[in-house]
Amino acid sequence: MTDLTLFLQLQARIATFLAEQPAERLLALAEGRAMLSLVDGHPRAVPDTMSQPPPANVVAAPGARRAPAVRRSTAPADLDADAIAKSLRAKETLDEATEELAGHKLTVGGLKLVVRALGLIPKGTKADITRQIINQAVGARRKYDGLRQG
Repeated sequence: MTDLTLFLQLQARIATFLAEQPAERLLALAEGRAMLSLVDGHPRAVPDTMSQPPPANVVAAPGARRAPAVRRSTAPADLDADAIAKSLRAKETLDEATEELAGHKLTVGGLKLVVRALGLIPKGTKADITRQIINQAVGARRKYDGLRQG
């Protein structure tokens, strides 16, 4: 018996088994809420575990649907991103702006609000967003001033 023949026989048995299952069980399998297990030997009664949650050590199959993560705002409600952006624009050096921004102790959500107040789209990690803010608030202004002076 070749590997291909064995594979085709196995595929046919699996297709027959799945065709006999109720729709709710197939849906549970497809969503990763239920799993198939291999039992060696003769058929025997296997408890229906579909109504029970999977054990803690069972990992969902790749591609299984998961509930979407709830996104929470990590920015404080009293954060005035426009005021921070205006203050940063008034700084003369990159170091001054970096020091002031660090003094605010902003979360990623707060930094994203400041980036938006500067008219940009936030991208990357916290360090990337911080660099984006400093470069826009001070670096871009200094570059423009240098071009203007000729």
